[in-house]
Amino acid sequence: MNALRDRLRLDVRSDRGLGLVEVVVSMVLFAMISTGVIAAMISILSVSRDTRARQVATNLAAEEIDRARAVEDVLALESWSTAGGADPNDASRVAGPVELNGDLFHITRQVAWVSDPDATLPCGASADGSTLRYKRVNIRVTWDGMRSSAAPVQSDSVINPRDPLNDPTKGTILVTVLTAGGTGAAGVTVTIDPPLPIAPSPTDADGCSYLFKVPVGGYTIGIHKPGFVDETNNVDPATEVGVDAGEAEHREFAFDEGGIYNLQYPAPTGFVRPSGMDVSFLNTKGLSVWPANHPAPHLLHPGSPYTIVAGDAETCPAANPGNWVGGGGLQPPEVLTYMAAPGASIDVPVPLVPFEVRDIANNRHIRAFSVDNPDGHHAGCLAEKSYSFPLNEHKLSLPYGTWLLYEYQSSTRKERIVGVDVAGPSQFTATDLLVLDPRVVAPVVPAAGEVVVG
Repeated sequence: MNALRDRLRLDVRSDRGLGLVEVVVSMVLFAMISTGVIAAMISILSVSRDTRARQVATNLAAEEIDRARAVEDVLALESWSTAGGADPNDASRVAGPVELNGDLFHITRQVAWVSDPDATLPCGASADGSTLRYKRVNIRVTWDGMRSSAAPVQSDSVINPRDPLNDPTKGTILVTVLTAGGTGAAGVTVTIDPPLPIAPSPTDADGCSYLFKVPVGGYTIGIHKPGFVDETNNVDPATEVGVDAGEAEHREFAFDEGGIYNLQYPAPTGFVRPSGMDVSFLNTKGLSVWPANHPAPHLLHPGSPYTIVAGDAETCPAANPGNWVGGGGLQPPEVLTYMAAPGASIDVPVPLVPFEVRDIANNRHIRAFSVDNPDGHHAGCLAEKSYSFPLNEHKLSLPYGTWLLYEYQSSTRKERIVGVDVAGPSQFTATDLLVLDPRVVAPVVPAAGEVVVG
């Protein structure tokens, strides 16, 4: 009996309930199952929402294709986006996303002329001069909250003009104007000389202008937009083009809103710069030399940085410190560059070398004449360049280079100034040569009748 009672007492004690370990394990299992169920539900809801939004986006893309086909003048059909301004082909459509079923949809319409289905040249141009055939339309629709792996909805079509664009006895001119960033420059005025009965239209949003049914012959195509310059800093660039029957000629311009460069001439107090001094602008596209009377502001193409130096670096390469190479233990000088964004303004110091001429008679003015490099050790000049200073001015400044100084009374050359001491080592032994070398220019102690370089 005792043994049976003890066995029954153990069975009762084992059924009292779950321990802490069992409870914790149960909660963990429940949490894992619940997390998986919730994740699956969220994924199903996301896919369902994306599918619904994609169906709406597909309908919007098809509607945009219909809108494009409804444009009467296919020439006027332009690219557009809900992120931009009003639709150029429907003024009632203002900027902003389209809201449907609580979702915001963004529409982009890209149109481009096509002459060769395999060509991707700007404004529908082709390598073989084929004339335009049709306009290709691409519609792209996205929406807020798209899954990262989801692709936008796209729809493509081509539109043929209702009337012939070209006359087989005449030609076509395609003009492309691109900004420094490679995008189309819109609103640029296009001119042609001799003029046509119908003036060319300004460039569209893609930077394109089309001149159809142009009589066979030679023409000059020019472009203009206030505040814009080309890569050579020309505000009115132009190019020649010959037109043949049944062919299309393509001309491309790099044209953008110029950066504004405010030129400054740092120098010690009382030092003057020469009258009528040129300024040179150098970049990867070439060299522009502007005279002292060039109208402000100084607009430069924003496509690449510029080295800006005093003087005429075309006539006298010595004005450019980058042309003073190393040699004789001298290191090439540092060459600074500057770059202003389109429409932005920056201040640029233009380096000049100050010096002082002493013991010159009153009522005299000084004139400096450039000297070519006689022994090949320094940058020189291709032709003589001269600069004048105001009457009775002795504290002067000049661009880099090698100079001869003369004193004048009125317009008569009076006397050559000699005894010039050049700071630092010099390859020249003639004491009457003033060598302003950007590698070695430094202050020196003057003596009477000498020139101080500092």
